[in-house]
Amino acid sequence: MKASLEDQSSSNTNYTQNANQYLNLHSHNNPFRLDTGNNPAIILVTDLLTGDNYATWSRAMRRALRAKNKLAFIIGTISQPTDQEDPLFDLFERCNDMMVSWLQNSISNSIRSGIAFVDSARDVWLDLQDRFSHRNGPRIYQLRKSLANLSQETDPVSVYYGKLKTFWDETLIYDPIPSCSCGTMKTISERYQRDCVFQFLMGLNDSYSPIRDQIMLLDPIPTITRVFSIIQQQERQHQLTSNSTQHDALAFAIRKPSSFTTKFPSHSKYKKERTYCTHCKITGHTLETCFKVGNTEAPICSHCNFTGHTVEKCYKLHGYPPGHKLFTKSRSSHVLAAQSISTPATNIADISDTRIGLTKDQYNQLMALLPPGTSTTAQTSSRLHTPLTSHISGISYCLNAHTHTTSSSHPIPWIIDTGATDHMVCCPSFFTTIVSTASHSVALPNGTHVPATHTGTIQLTPSICLTQVLCVPSFTFNLISVKKLTTNLTCSIIFLSNLCVIQDLFSWTTIGKGEVRNGLYHFVNTNVSPSLLANTLSQFSTSSVAASVSQHHTTTNLWHCRLGHPSSPVMSLILDPVVKNNISNISKQPCYVCPLAKFHRLPFSYSKQLASQPFEIVHCDLWGPCSMPSYDGFKYFLTLVDSFTRSTWLYLLPTKADTKHTIESFANLVENQFNYRIKILRSDNGGEFHMKDFFHTKGIIHQTTCVETP
Repeated sequence: MKASLEDQSSSNTNYTQNANQYLNLHSHNNPFRLDTGNNPAIILVTDLLTGDNYATWSRAMRRALRAKNKLAFIIGTISQPTDQEDPLFDLFERCNDMMVSWLQNSISNSIRSGIAFVDSARDVWLDLQDRFSHRNGPRIYQLRKSLANLSQETDPVSVYYGKLKTFWDETLIYDPIPSCSCGTMKTISERYQRDCVFQFLMGLNDSYSPIRDQIMLLDPIPTITRVFSIIQQQERQHQLTSNSTQHDALAFAIRKPSSFTTKFPSHSKYKKERTYCTHCKITGHTLETCFKVGNTEAPICSHCNFTGHTVEKCYKLHGYPPGHKLFTKSRSSHVLAAQSISTPATNIADISDTRIGLTKDQYNQLMALLPPGTSTTAQTSSRLHTPLTSHISGISYCLNAHTHTTSSSHPIPWIIDTGATDHMVCCPSFFTTIVSTASHSVALPNGTHVPATHTGTIQLTPSICLTQVLCVPSFTFNLISVKKLTTNLTCSIIFLSNLCVIQDLFSWTTIGKGEVRNGLYHFVNTNVSPSLLANTLSQFSTSSVAASVSQHHTTTNLWHCRLGHPSSPVMSLILDPVVKNNISNISKQPCYVCPLAKFHRLPFSYSKQLASQPFEIVHCDLWGPCSMPSYDGFKYFLTLVDSFTRSTWLYLLPTKADTKHTIESFANLVENQFNYRIKILRSDNGGEFHMKDFFHTKGIIHQTTCVETP
């Protein structure tokens, strides 16, 4: 009886203490506190409970209630007072009603009707837990199947890893790893991490095969996060490698629009109008017609005989989309051939838009460039209705039907341009061989873009062959790119005041020339003498020679300059009679270039600012730390030099922090012993010299030197 009374007394004491704590509504840790932002209309989670998502919904709700300090009401830590006279009774009722409203707002309408008459928040939580927290076998099967079929395809590595991570986390919720206190748990966790790594690597594209093989050879296998980091770095390397092969210059840059952009000009509008599958995350069908789930049979392509797509969406026939691992900037020849054979030639719009790569506007521009009388409409029509067998080689009939002719009085100039990234012509008739049709765009310096329709080869002279030449019909001139010409022909172009010479680097003979016309260098398509450059330079005055070979130099100094300034012992070892006979008498005159060439930097100019009295300017510098301290433990030394008298004071310091105290003592020493005051103190930008308060008190001007200067 006595023990029972003591237990009851202890229980009443604990309850009184908790009641006093909960009645303090000013405390932010009080779970009964309701702030002004808490109201019954709040929706705590974005995804409502539908029955299939209870695992993720319950985790989100517990996280939200824990953030609002109300989780104790649903897990049973805080129970409802039984006595209505209890001061916490009304507070509990208010918090309970608020949480019931929050739970109902986070549940879909089909489930909300089943808990509409439940007044306790804990009863609502337990009811939902009993109904939906059981292990969902079909959902686990669906997750396992999705993981088995998931691959990277066209997704970036981060998106592909995010999908895998979502499936892994949800699978752990429905099928968690059993926990134990023995050491076996570590082995199970390591095996699970290894399986995740293997699954992540199996779904990657074939372009990651080298790095995948390297990871598989590691022992032990890295964690999944480490493997993801390595693969993502490899993806960035692939992007840098692919971007480096694209030509995007400031002037006359070439940009080729993708075939998908041309086919679908308004991508966002097209995407919104298409259906979307929630299982495989792609457009074009819905979940009810998705063959990957098993709701329908997989389609078979009549072109490549693969399942999963039809001939209308076959990448091998129509080209790979941007972002695919096999996507290239230029469509391959077999795609053009397949399109030419599979589609009959019906009208000019089909020819210019689908097979040739020209739009109607581009075709009209080409026709406008041709002189009248070149061809008639009947000739063009007859050409267009012939079988398009030459489309396989990339040559367009509408262009072969016309030739670009010019009168002898107004020839089309060939301009040698240092700012062009590619050779360009204004008409395809200049081509010796047309390699392929193209739909490039050329960026002009004024920001506009003009189309380029063809690429080909031009044999300009027997020695000069221009490759990868672009045809730009809107041009009225031809351009020769200096960069491409010197790269492809291994030559150099020497520009003079009135002409330029194209010089072969192997034979050092002249293979072409250009003349200045209207301020531009025009290529002259005539036979040139191989010694044109030598003959041109011989016409210049012999007095304009370099200083290193001027006549006032002695023979020895002349050969000393020609041979790269060797020393006298080295020059005496030369056995060539042309040199040896001319340097028999070694000159004693020193060479002024040799000592300058050995300097690491040019000497500094002398300072023009000099001190007029002692301690007007004081230079200071701190050296250290020394790897081996002195006997007394010093690692630094401070040097103070008077600019007027060149007197030097040296102070040994144990630490860098003693610099401030030493400078203050030195200033007092100068005032007391020499009756002078320091006016200017010069130092480097070290932090030990930042003494603004001291300098301000003493009236000292602190000047700092420039970086890497004495």
